[in-house]
Amino acid sequence: MATHRLFERSNLVLNMVAIALILALPVLVLLAAAGHGLYLYRLRAAANRAGCPACGHRLGTEALRQADQYWQGHLDELRRTYPGIRFRVVRLIHAICTECRSNLFFDEKAGTFTKTQA
Repeated sequence: MATHRLFERSNLVLNMVAIALILALPVLVLLAAAGHGLYLYRLRAAANRAGCPACGHRLGTEALRQADQYWQGHLDELRRTYPGIRFRVVRLIHAICTECRSNLFFDEKAGTFTKTQA
């Protein structure tokens, strides 16, 4: 009988943990969306105030748009070449200078762009 009570208590704890996670899920999703929005805000702000490390030309949101198009094309090519495969990729190009076409990586901690070979 003692093991039966222990089983009931562990079941109760498991149910309470499951309910707590279900209730916390909307908050976690909201926090993740807000964090991503904040990242995009910082990326745009850095692009609007920064110059290209190679040529000094101001980047702006057009540089971000070009990098997004390049990255989407890269992912589309991977999906075409290897259909049915799920990829874990790290984005290395966050901006492409509109003047000198340099590929730039955004360092979020420093809030700056650096030239990358990717």
